[in-house]
Amino acid sequence: MYLKNFFKVFPLLFSGFLIVGLSFNVFAKQQEDSKVVFEKILQKGIVEKETLKAFDGIKKIYGENNHTLWNNRAAADFIKWLPKISEDGLNPHFYHLEKMKDFAKKGNEDATKIKLDILLTDAALTLASNLAFGINITDEQKYNWYKKEQMASLLPAVLKAIENKTAPQYLESLTPKDPRYVNLAKALQKYKKMAHKEDWVIITKGPKMEEGVEDIRVRSLRKRLIAEGYLENKEVKNPGLFDGKLKEALMAFQQEHSLEPDGLAGALTVEALNVTLNQRIKQICVSLDRLREILPQLPGHYLLVDIPAFRLWVYEKNNDVLT
Repeated sequence: MYLKNFFKVFPLLFSGFLIVGLSFNVFAKQQEDSKVVFEKILQKGIVEKETLKAFDGIKKIYGENNHTLWNNRAAADFIKWLPKISEDGLNPHFYHLEKMKDFAKKGNEDATKIKLDILLTDAALTLASNLAFGINITDEQKYNWYKKEQMASLLPAVLKAIENKTAPQYLESLTPKDPRYVNLAKALQKYKKMAHKEDWVIITKGPKMEEGVEDIRVRSLRKRLIAEGYLENKEVKNPGLFDGKLKEALMAFQQEHSLEPDGLAGALTVEALNVTLNQRIKQICVSLDRLREILPQLPGHYLLVDIPAFRLWVYEKNNDVLT
């Protein structure tokens, strides 16, 4: 009797209990589902065919706390920024760019959010390692994406940057500021802008070319030096004649490519001129990574020797004091 009257008097209150109870059950189910998603990824180290390169770091971070780290704005900012790393000779697609874009478009399902979050963190951790210490290719030609013995010092800073929503700015701060690195990165942008040039000609083999020589191969040499910006693109009366301006341009090319600047187009110089544009870009990317790897290891005082160019530099406190 009293119970019957209770439901009559407090119908809304009773329905409220039902709603709260149902909501709690739904929340608990979502929590359980999210935990399953985390556990599967942390067991296999794969997110929909994307291998986690910083898997040790990912397990440490998400194994201790099964919750996401990135909000929508921070995720969008990072994905938008990521292509910029190509300026340092790195390929954005190696850092899950396409898959992250795909997840970002899919909406707000919990499983998708978790997968995106883990990929974002993996990309940030891997990039921190790569920018600070280089990628390094092992003897088996496998990429050592993530150096866990060195990453321990970076992990707290990466997490702090993610927390502060400043991951791109932090990662940019890890880029070497050494003038050699900066100049090489500028050269990379220069060559990338030339990527579609049709005047990057191949010079056929033949006798050495020098000032005063008239040869059809001199035309190719002239076009090649114009294409790379060493020689001004001006009309000349006899493009097949090796003149003084052409010699000066060739000497500038030789100087920059660690060749003896003698102004003679011999076998070694022609070989360097015949490196294709794509090959040159790959060479620079490898050199940038090599610098990222060795610069942190250099002592304060050292000698740097360029054997092909017969040049030597003396560095004290990482400053060039004698050449």
